[in-house]
Amino acid sequence: CVVTLLCLLVLFAIQRNEMQAANEQMQVETMNHIDKRFAEVRGSLEMLTSQSKQVLSDGSKMQMSLNSLRQQFDISHDRMKSLTQEVSAFSGKSDRLQRTAQFVQEVRHLVDDALKSDSN
Repeated sequence: CVVTLLCLLVLFAIQRNEMQAANEQMQVETMNHIDKRFAEVRGSLEMLTSQSKQVLSDGSKMQMSLNSLRQQFDISHDRMKSLTQEVSAFSGKSDRLQRTAQFVQEVRHLVDDALKSDSN
């Protein structure tokens, strides 16, 4: 009976050691799997961070391009406005010059007519 009890205790100890070893092995495998998955997630986050930085950089470049285009548009708009004002001013001067030329011609005709009637 004592021998059986001792055998059972030895078998129990062996079984307990095997279970403890299996448990430790499972913990090691689980930790390795978690470390592997963590490395994958970290790699994904690093790639996402890099892509986000690129998008921000591209967005900044695009914003600078848009600002430059806006400035060019504003300059072109100001030049067009100035040109329109110059054309209007020239048109007004042209009208006045035409009226002045017509007036000078009318005066010349009147003077010519007066000279002709004086000479007769």
